[in-house]
Amino acid sequence: MLGVADLEQGARAIEERYGLKALPGGRHPGAGTANMIVPLGASYLELIAVVDESEITGGHMGRRVQQAVAAGRTFVAWAIRTDDLEALRQFLHDEGWQRHEIRDGSRKTPDGKTIKWRSLDLGVGAMPFAIQWGMPESEHPGRMEVVHTSGLDTIGDIVLESEVPDERHRLELLLGRDVQFGLREGPLNGIRELVLTGSEGDARITEKGI
Repeated sequence: MLGVADLEQGARAIEERYGLKALPGGRHPGAGTANMIVPLGASYLELIAVVDESEITGGHMGRRVQQAVAAGRTFVAWAIRTDDLEALRQFLHDEGWQRHEIRDGSRKTPDGKTIKWRSLDLGVGAMPFAIQWGMPESEHPGRMEVVHTSGLDTIGDIVLESEVPDERHRLELLLGRDVQFGLREGPLNGIRELVLTGSEGDARITEKGI
């Protein structure tokens, strides 16, 4: 999730700098945010902006977006996908993790469809949140048809930074071998750098803006 002050401006910037095309996403009801999607097949980048400040008290993500944009930071949060959110929560609870609440989420697409999901916050530091989609794979946001002029089509690596003790162990327990990541010690507590790959080579999106 990449926080921007304005979705259209953010979409122009990411296309000009990285050759990535962002498509209209939709509005998050009651959360005060809206998004645009950069499809990457099984995954995607999400440009997210606060569009109604009066609503952001209804959801924690709006506040995180607001804080990231105010601080000039690129990344708001990141997510991993699961097919069984309840099982993941139970597994982590059995490993001694705090049991967090599962949240329901949704947004309306420009063509009027409602996309639904459930998510699970996984704590502080550089940890992602987990999401389970309530739609067929063919309707997943990353599967939208698009042509990126850069040829970039895959998230190759995630470089994280955290000051939380034992963060590496927690990330390895959660991600196993499914997600390639690096971890540095530092106060950022989030994504420091994102590496995208494609037919024409690699590109790095850094913490200091798109």
